[in-house]
Formats: sequence, structure tokens, C-alpha cells
Amino acid sequence: MSGSQTEGATGRQTPSDATILLREGDPPNAYSFYVLGLLCCVGALNFLDRQIITILLVPIKEELQVSDTAMGFVTGAAFAISYMLAVLPLAYLAERVQRRKLIACCISAWSLMTVFSGMVTSYAQMVVCRAGVAAGEAGADAPSHSMLSDFFPARWRARASAVLSLGHSLGIFLGLAVGGYLAATAGWRVAYIAVGAFGIVVALLVWTIREPRRGGRDPGMAHANPLPMVASLRVLWRIKSYRYAVIATAFQSIAGYSWIGWMPTLLIRIHHLDIATVGLWMGLAAGLGVAAGVLLSGVVVDGRVVREPRWYSWIPGGGSLVSIVFSIVVATAVDASLAIFAFIPFSIIRATWGPPTHALCQNLVGSHMRATSAAVLGLSSTFFGLGIGPIFVGVMNDLFNQRYGIDSIRYSLLIATIGFLLSAIFYFISSRYVRDDLARSRA
Repeated sequence: MSGSQTEGATGRQTPSDATILLREGDPPNAYSFYVLGLLCCVGALNFLDRQIITILLVPIKEELQVSDTAMGFVTGAAFAISYMLAVLPLAYLAERVQRRKLIACCISAWSLMTVFSGMVTSYAQMVVCRAGVAAGEAGADAPSHSMLSDFFPARWRARASAVLSLGHSLGIFLGLAVGGYLAATAGWRVAYIAVGAFGIVVALLVWTIREPRRGGRDPGMAHANPLPMVASLRVLWRIKSYRYAVIATAFQSIAGYSWIGWMPTLLIRIHHLDIATVGLWMGLAAGLGVAAGVLLSGVVVDGRVVREPRWYSWIPGGGSLVSIVFSIVVATAVDASLAIFAFIPFSIIRATWGPPTHALCQNLVGSHMRATSAAVLGLSSTFFGLGIGPIFVGVMNDLFNQRYGIDSIRYSLLIATIGFLLSAIFYFISSRYVRDDLARSRA
């Protein structure tokens, strides 16, 4: 049967294999929602420890006496390179061991490295600690998505992914608001130590989760033993809708992480706000905006894909296009109020890519490679987003500084915004193959 709808004997349209997949499975139970809530907390901790450096960037730069390029490297590339090296081996483990234990161990590791970040005495030590945080965080997201696919059926997965991403937005909010407050009142070192110590508590709770049976929520799909890593990657690359969604995610993340990483610095340099004020407003604008965006897209896409699976790609593609408009307003705003309030719809719309993309990538494959599927998507987002975005803006800032002064950051962020346009193009290309690829996943 093809991926499109077919005519039955009575002349009526019958559902395609793609839409049948999205209607199967028993509804989730109370324990599924408990696990979802706990993994949401893991996601919050993940992004809290990852993003807190953005609000601490200015005091760290001043104390360590380094350039914008150097801070762009430690914010982005140092994290992304370490993440890239760790994420696929950890996904390989996640297909073979109990995922709850792997996640708990990774939380403990990155939390300790966050604590050590508050104790560094040199730039080199900060780079090492940042890389250590990345290596630990590489083992959280992919196993979490894989585990949730065994707690929630296909037609619930965009909403489950939205709640998991809600934790990410909560982490961004806490990283900016709490990090900014602690930095202003107790110093940036205390901010690092405080948030790192909290992670050990979360790790202990995750250890208690009951490991679900793999593939238990997909009665209509074939499930196999885990493949070798290279074989898994080859299978994923041959799925065209997946391939183009991963490329789209890379460009979306380059632009998105550029803005998340440097927006606080723009407000401090251009609009002369203090660090505590920037932390509060950025936490509200970015954190709550992202929360609204992921919940909205998760609910909308789960409601629409039952009839038309291409919404998995249409929603993030459209969101990337609209993000361009608001990013231009933010970059060119003449006062802080306009910049902050324009950043709110920017954050909402930009965040709509996550739940549809993650749900699609989980539904395209069987349980034997879902951690790998999520890991490759996370690698695309983190390596290209964090690895290129922040350091690109830092380099552009230093290059433009002599000619444009403090306004150089405006031009750097406008150039980075091109990533949203490229992202939209590849999402719409991906949409052409979604129906057939979902139908083939049932074979």
C-alpha cells in the first residue's frame, strides 16, 4: 500500500498506512505521565546547566580577560565538539542497557562538572568543564525520547515531546533568571555551584523509574534487535523525510543558538541593562516563550497528523519563516522594551520546530533504533547549533567591532538569521516524503 490514501470497495477513502500508524496503541496511564514529568525535570536541568553560561558570559569574560571569540568558543564549540564525540556512543548504549540508569549516571556526571565550572581559575579549565558538561548531557535527551516512545503511543508523542521540551524552556528560564540573580548577588561562581549540586537529587529520582518494555506501544510495527551503529546510521540516512528534517534542524539551531547565546549580551551592550534585569526579562521572554511554543505545536501537530502527516514538517517550516521577521525587529530595535517584547513572539514561534520533528523521527523507526534516531537529531541541533552559532556571532562581533563598535552584535545576529530561511527550505523538502516514509515504517 502506498503512503497516500486509497479508495475502498465502497468508493470511500480509506486511511493510509501512515495514518493508521498514528491511530494505533492504547492511551497512556498515570505512571506514564509521572515518568514524563520526571523526564521534563531532567530536560530542565539539562538546559539550566547548558544555558546558564549565556547570562554569566560578561562577568566570566571580564574575570578571565578573554575575547568575544574565546567566549563564543567556550559557549558553543567546546560544548558541541564534546557532545558530538559522546552522543552516538551513549545512544549505542541506550539501545542495549536500561535507559533510566544511563540517564541517572549522565546527570550525575554533568552536574559535577557544573560544580567544577564554578571553581575554575583559568580559561583552559573553563573549556574542560564546559566539555565535561556536554559529554554528560549527551546521554540524557536521546534515551529520554526513546523511553517516552515506550510509555506513549504514536498519536501522543508530539505532546509528550512538547512536555519534555517544556523542561528545556524551564531550564532556559531558570538559567537566565536564577543565574542572573545569583551572579548579581553572590557572583557567577556561586551560580554554577548551586545549580550543579541540585542535579544529584534529580539523578537519584531517575534511578527509581521502572524501565518500560521496548516497542510495547507500537503493536503494528516490526521491532528487531539493535543494529551496529554504522548500520543504524545507514538506515536512517536512507529515510528521506528524516534526512532532510535533520538538515533543517541544523540550520534552525545555528540561528536559534546564536540568538539564545548572544541576546543577553545585546541587551547589556546596546541597551545598557544590568545583568539581573537582563536575566529576569530574558528568562521570561525566552523561557516562557519557548514553553508556549512547544506546547502549542505539540497539541496542534498531534491533532492534525492523524489526517495529514505532512504537518510534522509544515509546522516547523512555517515557524522558521516567521522567525525571520521577528528576529529583524529584535536586532534593529531602538530601545530595550521593543527588543524584549519582540523577542517573546520570536521565542514562541522559533520553538515550534521541536515536538513535531522529534515525534516524526521517533515514529519513522522501530524501538531498536529510536535512541539513535533521537541522538542524530540532537547531534545536528547541538553540534551545528551550539558548535557554529555562538562562535560565529563572536567572530563576527570581533571583525565588525572596529567599524561598527557596539552595534556589531546587531549585524552579526542578522547574518545568523539566514539559518531560519535555510531551515524552512529543508523542512518543506522533508514534507514531500513524510507520508511514504511513515507507511514504510510499518513494513
